[in-house]
Amino acid sequence: MKSQTHNRFISFVFSIVLYSSSVLAFSSAPMSSTPEEQSPYTAADWEQSQSAEDDAKKAIEHQDLRLLGFAGRGYDIPGIDADSKQRYIDRCGLRLFEEFGDVVSNRKQLEKMQQARDYARQYNRIILTACPLDSAP
Repeated sequence: MKSQTHNRFISFVFSIVLYSSSVLAFSSAPMSSTPEEQSPYTAADWEQSQSAEDDAKKAIEHQDLRLLGFAGRGYDIPGIDADSKQRYIDRCGLRLFEEFGDVVSNRKQLEKMQQARDYARQYNRIILTACPLDSAP
């Protein structure tokens, strides 16, 4: 009797697995988990941008809620206080400016970095409306 119950259980589980895989295989919803894989969306290039706010709104439309920041000895995220930084990284994600580091070698590089910081501060302000900490699970 136990063998018969066991066989029925195995058949039941197998049918659920088969049904689930067929539903997933024919689903029209995208199966990817990252914003970049869901559409041909590409994050804006800050140097070519017309508006940090418009770029952030487009990112939100594509569910790319990553904040902009700088890597150095740690992460610096314009518009985010140091105490909340890691919580925001965990909640929203982080996209780094790759052309900047800890060392500034000349005035032109410093000016470019300041422009990038201003862009990031404006961009992050808009992103934070879609990725606030107070709604974190």
